[in-house]
Amino acid sequence: MEEEVIEKIDNYLQGKLSAVATKAFEQEMTQDAALSKAVAEQKELIAGMKAYEEKKKFLEMMQSIKQEKAPAKNLSVVQEKEAPKEAKTAKFFTLRKALAMAASVALLIAAMVFFSQSDTNTNLLAQQNFEVYPDQLTARLEASGAVSGNEALVPMLAEAMTAYKSGDLVKAKQGLEAAKAATTKRDYLTILTDFYLAQIALSEQQYEASINLLNPISKENGLPIESAVNWYLALAHLGKSEQETALNLLKKIPTNDAFSAKAQTLIEQLQ
Repeated sequence: MEEEVIEKIDNYLQGKLSAVATKAFEQEMTQDAALSKAVAEQKELIAGMKAYEEKKKFLEMMQSIKQEKAPAKNLSVVQEKEAPKEAKTAKFFTLRKALAMAASVALLIAAMVFFSQSDTNTNLLAQQNFEVYPDQLTARLEASGAVSGNEALVPMLAEAMTAYKSGDLVKAKQGLEAAKAATTKRDYLTILTDFYLAQIALSEQQYEASINLLNPISKENGLPIESAVNWYLALAHLGKSEQETALNLLKKIPTNDAFSAKAQTLIEQLQ
């Protein structure tokens, strides 16, 4: 990857880009899977470096405590033996307090590293396993009688899906949202509209928005895309580090389904 791109990723993650540049970069990520993956990997690397620095500081503190605890030689040994009992007691409790504080810091750092890595790993898994679902909406529009009562939406949805297939997800989202706003009817056509809006939300790592779109669809019975809905809903929950919910959804996917192999692999990685 070019040095200029790497520098831009670093500036983005450190919040050094202007609001306009940040928005443009995030838009670029939605259209470039390789760039999005590079950003995620760089983010994980930075998290690991921060965890390492915290661990290093902790080890230095423990070494300092160890040096203070070590008895001095020669004259200082005599002074230690001759020190009043009260002074020895005070020194003991001071050292014990320092060790207790160090132990607390160690536990806190361990917890922070664990949860940080857990969140990063599940989020990364969500990104690595995500691929936009192929266009099935166009075929539905072209099927004889399939859009009865929704004819006005056909040109809007057709244009949106043309953009979707070309990778212009911004234009696709605008078209799908316009079509959704143009009807109050709830049928398979409008369900598919929400499904593809959820795809776009996932590509933008807008996991909550994707969940809000997919949840109502998951409650519909007998849909041809039922397993696909559970798969993408699982990825959205993974993106939010909701591992248990994601596992339950993955386990719903039948063993003879097209998503079965991927679901099983992901289940094994999460358990």
